Amino acid sequence: APYIRRFFRLLHGATDPDPWAADHWRWRDGFEFVLDATQSGSTHTAVDWATVPVPWLRAAVKDLARRQLATANLSWGTLTQWVRAIRQLGQYLTLNGEVPDPAGVTRPVFLDYLAWARRPDTAADPRLANTAAYLLETLHDTQIVPGLGSAVFLRRGENTHRKSRRPRPFPPDVIERVDTLIVDN
Repeated sequence: APYIRRFFRLLHGATDPDPWAADHWRWRDGFEFVLDATQSGSTHTAVDWATVPVPWLRAAVKDLARRQLATANLSWGTLTQWVRAIRQLGQYLTLNGEVPDPAGVTRPVFLDYLAWARRPDTAADPRLANTAAYLLETLHDTQIVPGLGSAVFLRRGENTHRKSRRPRPFPPDVIERVDTLIVDN
């Protein structure tokens, strides 16, 4: 059964005239025929566009991703980060049950989203706000969504993340081998 399923996925991927139109993008048996594998990055992860609740945002970022992937300016791993970021932004934008239009997405709304993402009672990751701001600004600059409410959503330094470094010590056997090499030489 797994071989038969793989065969039909492979057949579909090889004969699909427009793999970009689907809401589920899988590298294997789909985009491996369209894109070069050297720029793929993390090819085992599927991209699920259907989880993005704002239709105009999903369509715009999907178009941007298609352009970037086709020109080899984007890796598959970065694309999965993009989808996570716009999924989270879309969840915030649809909290009250309404889907906002592009003109309603302004810098103050984005800063409210950032405050929401930083709250401890949400499962949101505030680090994804930087990616979401980058995507919104790119959509505005490339005129994929010309009617966005702002040209700049997040300024440098407004959403910094402190890196906690916890280096692990070398294992004792490695130290012993290094000491042996030093003594031998």
